[in-house]
Amino acid sequence: MEAQAGDVADQSGWELIRPVFLATIMCELQYVHIHPHKQPKLAAIIQSRRLTLFGHIMRVDVNADAKRILLASPPADWRRQPGRPSITWLSTIQQDLKQRHLTLPEAPDSAQNRPLWRTMSTYGATQS
Repeated sequence: MEAQAGDVADQSGWELIRPVFLATIMCELQYVHIHPHKQPKLAAIIQSRRLTLFGHIMRVDVNADAKRILLASPPADWRRQPGRPSITWLSTIQQDLKQRHLTLPEAPDSAQNRPLWRTMSTYGATQS
């Protein structure tokens, strides 16, 4: 069958990209299969990203909404709805900081030093 001039225009974008996409995925799968020890653990990557975001929030202006919400205390009579997890994002951050020998009150001061915080937050994700 001979290709017509309008054949490429009739194909959807996915049909044009699909061979390249599949080849890329196959190469990545082969790399992971051949070199499984070079991939950082998923939990370490998530922890690193969580600490990076926390450091960013600690460096923003005091009046920024994200910082005010994170540092605000809930009302004394506030309770989680039944069935909701008792672990909060901030308690997860506290556990992450504890693994790095920091406490939550020390973390904002440490986060002001960006190179130090970057090194500290990405350490677990780069070690396998």
